[in-house]
Amino acid sequence: MNKPLKKILAASLCFTVLLTFTACDYEGALAYFDDTYAILPIRNADDNPTFDEMVRSYVHYDYDAFSRYADKTEAAIRAGNEQKAEYMYKNLREACEQISTLYQIAELEYRLDVTNAVWANEDTYLYNLMDKALGRVYEIEELLLGHTITEDDVTETVSELTESEIVNEYYRTLFSNPYSEDPEFWEYLSNLLMKAIRLRNAEAVNEGYANYIEKAFADPYVVPFGKSEAISEIFAERASDYARLNEANDASEDLHQGEFDGPVREQFLSDIESFLPKVSGDMSNLFSDMQKRGLIVAGDRENSAQEGVSSELEAYKAPVIYLYTYGDDYKELRRTVVHEFGHAYSQMLSLKKGVERGPYYSSDMASAESQSMGLEGLFYASIADNCDWVTPWVDYEFAFFPLKNVVQCSIENEMELAMYENDDMTPDELCKLYSNLREKYGLSRSYDVSDPKRYYFKYGFLFITQFVEFPLYLRDYIPAGFTELQLMLMADKDFEKAAKTYMIIENYGSDGEYGYEHMMRDAGLVDITDKAAVRAAMNDIFDYYNELLERTGYEN
Repeated sequence: MNKPLKKILAASLCFTVLLTFTACDYEGALAYFDDTYAILPIRNADDNPTFDEMVRSYVHYDYDAFSRYADKTEAAIRAGNEQKAEYMYKNLREACEQISTLYQIAELEYRLDVTNAVWANEDTYLYNLMDKALGRVYEIEELLLGHTITEDDVTETVSELTESEIVNEYYRTLFSNPYSEDPEFWEYLSNLLMKAIRLRNAEAVNEGYANYIEKAFADPYVVPFGKSEAISEIFAERASDYARLNEANDASEDLHQGEFDGPVREQFLSDIESFLPKVSGDMSNLFSDMQKRGLIVAGDRENSAQEGVSSELEAYKAPVIYLYTYGDDYKELRRTVVHEFGHAYSQMLSLKKGVERGPYYSSDMASAESQSMGLEGLFYASIADNCDWVTPWVDYEFAFFPLKNVVQCSIENEMELAMYENDDMTPDELCKLYSNLREKYGLSRSYDVSDPKRYYFKYGFLFITQFVEFPLYLRDYIPAGFTELQLMLMADKDFEKAAKTYMIIENYGSDGEYGYEHMMRDAGLVDITDKAAVRAAMNDIFDYYNELLERTGYEN
């Protein structure tokens, strides 16, 4: 947008503000405009800026101005000035979007270097600020509706800052020395994790629940207890079959260690570019635009957070992806980008349609993860056809990701539920629990290992950062992983049909629908409540992996 036009729009805003106030309240109108300017600091949203430009224009948010503005909005409501109050309320809603956007930018900058104290403090400040701002907006909504606000309606947010500090301390410590041979290092992290869990349990008890688990399952966005577990139970029955497949995967990874560290590793984005048009032209266009604007942010430093995540920059109406590129191998880079882009496209659909969606930008979390993991399944099923460097072994390794993920998440879900049920577990008890669950699902024990990286394996559960930051999120990967496996098998036989089925899933929730099971039925996939159908699908899944393994010539 050119500067003269910006000046015209700014003048227009001033005129609108003055009209909103009475003619005799000229000074009040000017003060109002100053606060409006302060609470809406993002002013380049319509310019489609790059991520670097967003960071350069970043400002520390002035919550005092927000609070003053909210006070004036409440005063306008009580004075019966409905037009003025609604106008100001709309600005407060937009301000919340901007606070959320600034938080996501701060979070990304913090992930790029988890030792950066400036961005860590900004991240914590905004995390706490979002709750306070949303709490004030809720109060104003109630007043606009004519409801009376009581003390019980005001959300206490002091403990949220404590939780945020725990999360930041956890990240900073873990990624500062992930291969530490100091047992006290791992014990400290274990105790930090349990501190976060005890905090959540205590807050849930204060709200009238038995513990955090009971509170979480009262949320309609969380997969109800028993449904993820039903899928895990059937996987546990096939533990010996999984152990054989996993052994082959480990042998292959050892064989190819470092083989693709050069050009193949670096061309991961171009491999995804060649894949996406086969799924959707719109997806391909969005991916290109995100690359041009630097909205695929690479954590390419030693102190970068070792994770992949997508988020929504609401004020800019744009999704953004963070991925760890400093140490991830050629497979993990491709998996992370495809997975997070599945989320990014779903977010963009909602932004375009103006639909307010549930947590993690979908109708529910299991649906959201189906949208990301389903795209992975299509990618794995077609990678041998898309990439001339892929061998039968590499094809097997990529295809093994979804199966490994469901089993791993089954382990993690059981462990997380156990931690909330018994929140005074010691570091040693946590290690034993993790090791026993690994064995239950067909993996090697991690408790008594003699490897030089023994603590890295023994405390492997501490690398599951969702435990500390996104409680009970991992259970949603289990039904979503089952969706991914079905799509992968379908794509192996008929890619076009699988792509069309996937797009039903990807579009699900963009019009406000709710419910993972409803989505699965619409897509014509197996209903997870039908145990017989799940078992039959599981047989097909294991047959598929055995066939892939045969192509490699593997013998054990």
